[in-house]
Amino acid sequence: RSAKEAVEEVALHLVSKSGFDSLPAMRARPPRLFFVGHAYYSRPGPRVIDGVEQLAALIHPGRFPAWAASDALQLHLESGEDLPGAAEFAAKCTAVCPGLECPDAQRCGSMAGSWWAVENIGGPKARATHV
Repeated sequence: RSAKEAVEEVALHLVSKSGFDSLPAMRARPPRLFFVGHAYYSRPGPRVIDGVEQLAALIHPGRFPAWAASDALQLHLESGEDLPGAAEFAAKCTAVCPGLECPDAQRCGSMAGSWWAVENIGGPKARATHV
């Protein structure tokens, strides 16, 4: 399933549930609710590393390359804006990094390009580079 299909599932099954809008991730602005495709996570293999990179870029923006999260979606709400109903929910979910792609698509699409050296993790100047 794609990130867009994940948005549709959440709109169908979770938006109307009591307490969903009171979760800490949902109260933050913008909400810390991200949608990712299942391809990186649904079966073991080298693409799992791409999924870890994607999650790292979503959880720690600025410490990992933004393009790693380029195919993820995020719910965008303004300060004071209420959670939309199921019918409007998908329209509020947009690309985390629109138009952003890996700067070296040939390496990023290969298993070798999926490995990163991470330096100073957790520090103020953490950085990740292709190995």
